[in-house]
Amino acid sequence: MRSVAIILSIIGSIIFYGSASAQNFNEILGRPTNSSITISILFYQKADVCWEYGTVPGAYSFVTNTVAVAKDATLEVDFTALLPNTRYYYRTRYRPGGTSGSFSAGPEHTFYTQRSTGSTFTFTLESDEHLYDKKGIHSLYQVCLDNQAKDQPDFMMSLGDIFGDDHKPGEMTA
Repeated sequence: MRSVAIILSIIGSIIFYGSASAQNFNEILGRPTNSSITISILFYQKADVCWEYGTVPGAYSFVTNTVAVAKDATLEVDFTALLPNTRYYYRTRYRPGGTSGSFSAGPEHTFYTQRSTGSTFTFTLESDEHLYDKKGIHSLYQVCLDNQAKDQPDFMMSLGDIFGDDHKPGEMTA
């Protein structure tokens, strides 16, 4: 398999596609350098997958080789030969494994390759979301997410309490 190019200027980014009930796969970007990044993908069905990417939104100049992935198996693909300090746009293309049908397209996402030394970058932090109990205020959390999206951060970190367990045995929260 030929490696292809995509990079991220952040330590990692988790990207989820679809709703929980209709989700086909989870994809995580990680291990960025100034010329490469690794995409780790988990499909919930046997699939054939490839990625389209480029430096212009919606115009994908490059495409990776198609790779087969087993159901409930993680596939890691290294994209290499990327330009440093460059915004890339990409999307995942997939179809049921072993078929000759057309490929479905995931949504377009973007990232920067590693910034040049001395360049500025943006990061955001959040903590104590408590979305699982009565302390969490979903409307306020949405304001937080909207503000983070406006910042277009290179890196986002949650410091905890986004997921939790029930505080009272025998009682389940939504």
